[in-house]
Amino acid sequence: MKKYYFSILFLIIISAFAYSSEKYYADLELQVEDNGVVHTKGTTNYAELSIKDTEYLTSKKGPYWLFNLTTKESFSDYFVSVEFPANTEINYLRVKGSFRLAQNGNLRIITFGNDEPIEIVAQYKLIVPNRKNYTLFFIVAFALIVFLFFIIRKLFPKKSVDSKKTDLIRKTLTQNQLLIFNILIQAKEPITQKQLLHRTQLPKSTLSRNLDIMEKKNILKKQSRGMVNVIFVNEELIK
Repeated sequence: MKKYYFSILFLIIISAFAYSSEKYYADLELQVEDNGVVHTKGTTNYAELSIKDTEYLTSKKGPYWLFNLTTKESFSDYFVSVEFPANTEINYLRVKGSFRLAQNGNLRIITFGNDEPIEIVAQYKLIVPNRKNYTLFFIVAFALIVFLFFIIRKLFPKKSVDSKKTDLIRKTLTQNQLLIFNILIQAKEPITQKQLLHRTQLPKSTLSRNLDIMEKKNILKKQSRGMVNVIFVNEELIK
């Protein structure tokens, strides 16, 4: 009978030991965001590490963050990769088991081991990249552009049309010539005879005749540019 009780007690002890030494495993990729939230991908039978989005692994004090993944239980095997935010500077690092640092893009800590707890403790700081202040540059550039604009205006003043002179010229013109003259004044640039024909809607012969008359009076000028003639008002009379 005693032997029977000893057998039952032995089985109970073995069962309790087997239960207490449950085999945990982890194959995880953790991504730490700027705000401390940790995103988890992968597989594990350890409940605390199976949460996809959590903040319990990080804390902040002043400018420094602390990432702390520490388990009391041992893992038969584990592989954990922790990726930190961009521009992370690690000030303190403690890792149990084998590990390596990777800098393919953002900084990562990769650790792996067998038959031991997982421990990754890292104090880090997010470094704000230096951004060049271009405000002064743009102010100086704008001031320089404005200065050059006024210099150019002063060196090359835009000639304005003298309304008194144009009124005197208009009094000497016929109705068709007045139409031609007004179109050339409004154009503010040389136009071709074909364009003038389209705008005045005059017969071709009438336009040609009046242009010849106005050219002889030195009111307008013609210039040959390639295959076309361009026509413009004599600026000496109207400036």
